[in-house]
Amino acid sequence: MAYTAVPTVATGDTWTAANHNTYIRDNFAAGVPDAFTAKGDLFVGTGADAGTRVGVGANGTELVADSSETTGVKWTTPAHNATSAAVHGLPSGANVLGNKSAAGEFVQRGRLASTTTGGSGVTTSIVLDAVTFPVAFSSAPIVLCGGSTDAVSALSCARSITTTGFTLVTGAVNAVSQAVSNSGWLAIGS
Repeated sequence: MAYTAVPTVATGDTWTAANHNTYIRDNFAAGVPDAFTAKGDLFVGTGADAGTRVGVGANGTELVADSSETTGVKWTTPAHNATSAAVHGLPSGANVLGNKSAAGEFVQRGRLASTTTGGSGVTTSIVLDAVTFPVAFSSAPIVLCGGSTDAVSALSCARSITTTGFTLVTGAVNAVSQAVSNSGWLAIGS
């Protein structure tokens, strides 16, 4: 049964049972009840005065516009639903925050367990530690370094940054053979 366009009715015109059945009952039967057959169904326009049912997608999928589809839309699995290992191609033990951004960037982080600074009677010391990224970047990332969680006044920075790692430079003031632990770093790149 097809939809029949409803005519314009003016005051004083007679509206008959046949008009009601054709323009109200039959149009309703041609569209609304037949369009929805299962929970989650959608009705989408396919052209002027035309539409069709689009069944609900699988769990975790999203509806996207696609002009090559007859309905103009299709269900797809979004990339952000995948696990970080699948998105980044990383081993399951890699310490990665979040997913790749639209620009293809991702974040890695880490901490050095302990760095010994200074020596007997040294007031300022600098220690260099090599850090290797769990997963190589495609180009040298931005590396941010923090201080330690110890009482020692220490500050860290990165140098010699490559796609596979960098040198963590930890400096301490008034360090007399102190162990600086938990010097953290954060690398952002693609």
